[in-house]
Amino acid sequence: MGLTTTLTAFAVAAGLLAGAVWIFAVKRFGAARAAVGAAAVAALFGVVIPLALPLRLDTFGWIHVGYLFIVVTTPCLGLAAIVGSPRISSGGRRFVVAGGVLLMLPAAVGYYATHVEPKRLRVDRFDVRLAAAKSGRAPVRVGVLADIQSTRLSAHERRSVARLVAEQPDLILFAGDLFEGTDQQFESSFGEFRALVSTLRAPFGVYVVRGDTDAGDRVDRLVKGLPVTVLDDKVIEVRARDRVIRLGGNRLDYDAPAALAMRSELSIDSEAVNILLSHRPDVARLLEDNSDLDLVVAGHTHGGQFVIPGFGPPFTLSLVSRNVARGGLHEIKGNRIYVSTGVGMEREQAPQFRFFARPSIGILTLRDG
Repeated sequence: MGLTTTLTAFAVAAGLLAGAVWIFAVKRFGAARAAVGAAAVAALFGVVIPLALPLRLDTFGWIHVGYLFIVVTTPCLGLAAIVGSPRISSGGRRFVVAGGVLLMLPAAVGYYATHVEPKRLRVDRFDVRLAAAKSGRAPVRVGVLADIQSTRLSAHERRSVARLVAEQPDLILFAGDLFEGTDQQFESSFGEFRALVSTLRAPFGVYVVRGDTDAGDRVDRLVKGLPVTVLDDKVIEVRARDRVIRLGGNRLDYDAPAALAMRSELSIDSEAVNILLSHRPDVARLLEDNSDLDLVVAGHTHGGQFVIPGFGPPFTLSLVSRNVARGGLHEIKGNRIYVSTGVGMEREQAPQFRFFARPSIGILTLRDG
């Protein structure tokens, strides 16, 4: 039984048990003293914790427990209360039914966040205006892909890659986190992931950096023999129509000496279009103000995955501001950065959902200012 199935079973059991306690409290003490039942319901959340302790959950795992408590346990409590309401006197029954309906509302939010929004792919389109000193006049379209981050491929991941290729970008940048899972899962899914990567085609090349989940030699094996270049703290020059584009790619450790040397080399040509590809957007905080880099492309944050309207994502696992981590084209210290919200979601113990943080691919058009 998988972790999500196990935690969901705990959440359902806790909700139904809490509903039974609430019904008992209202029937025993009356609607006016139903706070006794509410307190008992809150205490029942403690039932899930000792059951989950043997699972050795990490921080993401406990966030998963909290998420299921809101979108599964609470609605199950509401359902149990409604089903059991005929056993209560008419005065208390209305109170219980109204409360049960209210408690069932998070189920709709959970269904949307788990099953709908993660598949609502968005195409980001931005113009990146270049200084007059940059060589060339032809627009160049850069396709951006990030964070497929799945154990197995579904129709969503395949559609996302197909949609990017259908946009016919001049070159494609992949900001890391291609696969997430165990070595055994990687070997099992290797063929289908390699087949997916082989569909990435662009006239002036496909370039990738490794992300947090790209352990060992996984990326090298997936791209071996394919027209895909892994940028490991090195700079390469690409001629796209009448423009010279210099691409630099950071390894995951963007503060290492090799990464610093690469960025220094990347910024020495003020006439070429200089683009830095990095998994984590945090690298932009280390750049000089108004540097000679024309664009930084990153992923990693998933747009926060969970966004509170008017506030932003509470957690981004990044040092950049919530506004930048949420995704899109921004400036940090006068340097432009595009952060992709990615295609996939955090896996392993984390809850797999998106809320106000739709998955995306990017089309960035480099053109004269």
